[in-house]
Amino acid sequence: MEPTHVRRVVRINTVKGRYRGKWQEMRSSPPLPGRRCYHSASVFENRLIVYGGQDFHEGVFNDMWVFNINPDSPSQERWHQIPCTENSPGYLCRHHSIVFNGSLYIFGGNDGSTENDKVFVLDLSQYTWRVVQGAVPAVDSYSIVLHESQMIIFGGYIGGNMSNEVFIFDLVRETWSNLSINGEKPVARADHRAVEYGGCMWVYGGKFDDENLEDLWKLDFGTSEWVQIQYNGTSPGPVSGHSALTYGDVMLLFGGIHDVLKETNEMYTYDFINNNWVLIQTETQIDDPVTPSEVETFSKKLKKMDHLEPHKLVLYNGPPSPMQGRVDGKIPHSRDGHTAVLFENLMIVFGGDRHQMAFNDLYCYSVYEKI
Repeated sequence: MEPTHVRRVVRINTVKGRYRGKWQEMRSSPPLPGRRCYHSASVFENRLIVYGGQDFHEGVFNDMWVFNINPDSPSQERWHQIPCTENSPGYLCRHHSIVFNGSLYIFGGNDGSTENDKVFVLDLSQYTWRVVQGAVPAVDSYSIVLHESQMIIFGGYIGGNMSNEVFIFDLVRETWSNLSINGEKPVARADHRAVEYGGCMWVYGGKFDDENLEDLWKLDFGTSEWVQIQYNGTSPGPVSGHSALTYGDVMLLFGGIHDVLKETNEMYTYDFINNNWVLIQTETQIDDPVTPSEVETFSKKLKKMDHLEPHKLVLYNGPPSPMQGRVDGKIPHSRDGHTAVLFENLMIVFGGDRHQMAFNDLYCYSVYEKI
């Protein structure tokens, strides 16, 4: 029998002048996480979960923050801090996290000097941690994807040296293996990004020997073979410290750094089906989103809430304020070392840094468009 419906193919608008209206700044009342970059971020249900990271002036963090996402009532969106209990990762940056079966998994990274080879598992119903001892080298600044019940990492630094190895953590058996590759491999790299699409890991950019890369590779999990993609269109060029995620048949790549002190807030899409890159947001200069006087005024209004436990979710019900809710048309500053995650039809961007000055701002970009 012939199907009675037509499969919808998702595409992202590629008309350059229209991106501004699709951004929103997600403002929240204090308390707020400290400014940071090279942290981890994952989404579980309606929660954005951020762990660790670093500020080049303050050092490495050992805290965890949760932002409750509420598209229907953005004025109720709020950060709250979750106390880190026994077996938590401690001070950690340049790591990644994924969510699988109601748990958050964190691997790798470093505390500013020593690399981590353990997997830290957080039960997201109880906020309790446990540790899986490593049987794999300590790695930081790698890329990660979730494929079926496997956490797959590629590249990064091992013992101070860049790697092009692929390691697999079986999330059910909680065991590690080293993937044996057939044929050519990408050059070793760090601060690259990877996404999963069509049973493959797709890797773009990163850096090798302090030079940024602009190559796109695909690792087929079925054949254990790497293939370099000879793509079409306007690519992001040499970049590292960017973010990347998939939506439908498209990869969305935002920000990163092209050269020393040359961060960007450009955004590109890569169409997996048509093998084509498109620049959808050009470099844009941004004014500071909130003035110091706004911060001071709003903080005074919230002093009465200081007694509340930081890990309790508290909704702000006070008068309207420029420090609360969403602001249409606000575009993030140029940055690298930020995170971008997908929540429903929104790409949510948090943190990062520019010229070694970190951010703690939060933005969302609507990736859905009716066709």
